[in-house]
Amino acid sequence: MPLAHPVDLNASARETPSGTRLLATWTYAAAVLRPEDVRELADAWFAALRRLVEEARRPDAAGLTPSDVTHPSITQAEIEHLEAAVPGLRDVLPLAPLQEGFLFLNLYDEDTRDVYVGQIAFDLSGPFDAPRLRTAAENLLRRHDNLRAGFRQVPSGAWVQVVPAEAELDWQELDLTGLP
Repeated sequence: MPLAHPVDLNASARETPSGTRLLATWTYAAAVLRPEDVRELADAWFAALRRLVEEARRPDAAGLTPSDVTHPSITQAEIEHLEAAVPGLRDVLPLAPLQEGFLFLNLYDEDTRDVYVGQIAFDLSGPFDAPRLRTAAENLLRRHDNLRAGFRQVPSGAWVQVVPAEAELDWQELDLTGLP
């Protein structure tokens, strides 16, 4: 089958014992291009990729762009607004219809009790290791993005779901053993 373009590049990531490696296969029209020209193009392409990786690994690397987040129609300006409000912003998602309903009810009357907040009470017996329970809760929060998610409004007035990279566990310990 004839080539659709003078140069065709297929790239994929492959897991190896030494880590993920990029495999690139270059196909070119030998009647149009010399091998050394394609080699020069490939070398420049890999050099540009290395530079992008170096930039992305810098601690002061630029923030997110619309292609980095799940929300399909958020703008760069809206992302930058959210990044200013949510340090370490990891993702932006649209609200699910049920979330929109909960948000509406919560905003409609802020003075009423939120009946959609779930609460579970446990009766514990035997030895209790509070630091271990706290560590488990912190690990759970770190592991699951949805537990760190919250709602934010963007300048257009729309509400979105934001996921920070980290969130501090709201934890309080009260020792009531001395009380009757």
